[in-house]
Amino acid sequence: MAFCIKDNLMTSNDYTVLDNSFMLQILPETPGDLLKVYMLGLVLTTDANNSLEYMAQKLDMSSQEVLEAFMYWEQLQLVQIIHTDPVQVVYLNPKGKEFTEKLNPNKYKKFNKAMQSQFSRMIGINEWNDYYNFLERTSFQPDALVSVAKYCVNLKGDTISHNYVLAVANSQLHKGNTSLESVAESLTTQSKFDADIKLVLKSNKSTRKIDHTDRVLYEKWTALGFSLDVICTVAKDCPVGDFARLDKYLQEYYKNGVFSQKEIADFVADKKSRFDLAKEICKNLGVFYQVLDPVVENYVSPWLNKGFDKDTLVQIAKLCFKSGLRTLTAMADRVDKFHKSGRTTIESIAQYIEHVSKIDKQIKLLLSNCGIERSVTQNDRSLFKLWTKEWNIPIELIEYASTLSQGVTNPLAYMGKILANYKQQGISTVEGAKATASVTTQNQPQKTIDQRDYTKDEVDAMFSNLDDVEF
Repeated sequence: MAFCIKDNLMTSNDYTVLDNSFMLQILPETPGDLLKVYMLGLVLTTDANNSLEYMAQKLDMSSQEVLEAFMYWEQLQLVQIIHTDPVQVVYLNPKGKEFTEKLNPNKYKKFNKAMQSQFSRMIGINEWNDYYNFLERTSFQPDALVSVAKYCVNLKGDTISHNYVLAVANSQLHKGNTSLESVAESLTTQSKFDADIKLVLKSNKSTRKIDHTDRVLYEKWTALGFSLDVICTVAKDCPVGDFARLDKYLQEYYKNGVFSQKEIADFVADKKSRFDLAKEICKNLGVFYQVLDPVVENYVSPWLNKGFDKDTLVQIAKLCFKSGLRTLTAMADRVDKFHKSGRTTIESIAQYIEHVSKIDKQIKLLLSNCGIERSVTQNDRSLFKLWTKEWNIPIELIEYASTLSQGVTNPLAYMGKILANYKQQGISTVEGAKATASVTTQNQPQKTIDQRDYTKDEVDAMFSNLDDVEF
């Protein structure tokens, strides 16, 4: 069942439609996170990734926060939450928005008088309906809503949109504050942060006025354990007036357990070095990513956490490029194989390459003895492992058998039959083989070459043989 769906009057699947009245009346006064939930949910009504969890992950919010945001939009009668387990939200046509419930005319008489006294302007019928709707659908007390309105007017002036008032009321509702006493205490507590918030704004080089959202965020940051000095320091590195970015940074530090200025400075420096490394790895692989966050998160950080250092990872990237393995996924496969074999340094990988290269040179000699002139394949390596490791046939005897296979059809198969016969008869020396077959041949000694500038074939051999070579 889809998480977000549209009613029949919202028919477009190719683009997202927002009513002009929504853009002019609701959007300017809606807090950012609430607006993001509404707009992304509207897009998701035609998207396959249509789930509460996907939206929460996309917006870096909890599922509960997303659901609470939809509760806000339900108060505005722009959506309807028709199921809670699983959650399903229906987007309603904004043009059909109206308050239809029948109310006792005297039920909100006291509330009406108290609420109107907070504004110099006259409250319109639609605004009254939205207040009534909120009170009818929640346990929020009318005098508590008046208290919220007074708070908002003192903060922003009496030209404030009623949607802003309801947004603040919803934030209190989500905290469990519904009575006049609990709401007033919460708002008073948040107001006490104003002196600190002014210092944060100053550090951020922002001259704007304090907003209710600022107070809510600052209360959250201090509850997470951040001091004013730390918050001010982080604010210096944020875009002017962008507390949402400041909140994102502080949440990241909280998740990583860094709270002091030194811890944060070290974390930022380490993060920068990881991004620099990601950029260098991509450069050596021959790939480009506009945004490196996924590269760091999914590849670089896990590799570093496994014990690989920067120089080793860059060297592996270069080897992958030389071998034609030019994607992060291909490199990840090779890094995992190196890790499983305990090779996490340049030195251990170099020794491994040389070992594999030596084996390939031995196989190359066998192929040449058979009259085969081509590159070594994985099948050749599998046969060599069978003969040397599983059958325990000495390399000298294998070389001798290769000389007997030249000029025949399918020389490798012929050599395999010879070696199988040696194993069956218990022959383990060249002399024993000659005595049995009465055949003489010149044994060619293997040349060893100390090769440090690895060729593409050598790198290919190393990568394709990671699981097969034994020490």
